[in-house]
Amino acid sequence: MKKFSVTWFLFFAIANLSFAQNLFFKDSGHNKIFLTKTKRSIIPDKYRGLTFCFSKAKKFLLTLPDESKITDRKLAPVMSLIKPDGSVARFRVWKSNVQEAGTPITDDYVHTFAGQGIDDLYATIRFDFSKYGFHAQILTPNGDYFIDPYARSETKKYISYFRVDLKGGGRPPDIVESQDSLIRRRQ
Repeated sequence: MKKFSVTWFLFFAIANLSFAQNLFFKDSGHNKIFLTKTKRSIIPDKYRGLTFCFSKAKKFLLTLPDESKITDRKLAPVMSLIKPDGSVARFRVWKSNVQEAGTPITDDYVHTFAGQGIDDLYATIRFDFSKYGFHAQILTPNGDYFIDPYARSETKKYISYFRVDLKGGGRPPDIVESQDSLIRRRQ
């Protein structure tokens, strides 16, 4: 019986560790104000401040399988995000290129991804990742939300906000754009 308990303990410890490794954001609180040297372009009425581990996320995201190579999306890797209300949402995610075929991968390359909700099966996600940071759009019947850098050129401080809270601050980004227009807009 003791051997059985130890085995289950190890199983759950490893399962929890692998889940934690795919949560690259840390909750910094409701309407958190970060010090920044650059201008904010998206200023919702309410949001959740987040800090982001860019290097760990990069390692994970660049190893995701391509959408065309996934035979069963239920087996795709899991990534967790912090919602504007502070809860965690899990998604199965994969690469989903929107760039023209043959676009060379340079330092300015924008990697694009897609995914499906696990906790909310109707939730879908589109996101991108580049040296300019992480940008996500989550569409769900329970309220669309976004994760964007707190300010321009910011790669460590982020905001998670609902579409309804974006009244006077600016517009959410168009998630599917050409690589060149994304680079121009973020400079």
